[in-house]
Amino acid sequence: MLIIGLTGWTGIARLVRAEFLRLKRQDFVQAAIALGLTQRKIIFRHVMPNALGPVFVSATFGVAGAILIEASLSFLGLGPATAPSWGQILTAGRETGKDALILAPGIAIFLTVSLLNLVGEGARDALDQSFGSDDEQGTTSQLKISDALLYRRWRPALRGRGLLHHQSR
Repeated sequence: MLIIGLTGWTGIARLVRAEFLRLKRQDFVQAAIALGLTQRKIIFRHVMPNALGPVFVSATFGVAGAILIEASLSFLGLGPATAPSWGQILTAGRETGKDALILAPGIAIFLTVSLLNLVGEGARDALDQSFGSDDEQGTTSQLKISDALLYRRWRPALRGRGLLHHQSR
């Protein structure tokens, strides 16, 4: 499992980097920069909470894939012999011909991986900003409300810095 974890982190790192670069161009980050917030505050209060959703989704799919890889390698006899594994139980069932030793870990692997994939898909649907859009621009009403609250909160600071020229209601 350690080797799977050590080799699988690069995909998550690329995803985190891409999310940060995507969010860096968003209006709320540009507004925070214009307001003079420090990079630390922008990263930890604005960018990171928005970047963690896709990372969580990818992590659930990654864990499911790691379980399949570990069970496959253990079934082939490439895992540690002393560590208990569903793949080793499958091998023992194949060698002894006992159906219970084949069905139990097979069903456990299937259920675990399927549930992790369902959790990942559910999280993706819940965190996807364009899912369930109610207008042609692809923004949800929840995002409109948060944008309005953010605007209301920062309106005096924007006006004081000369970034807001007209009076809005």
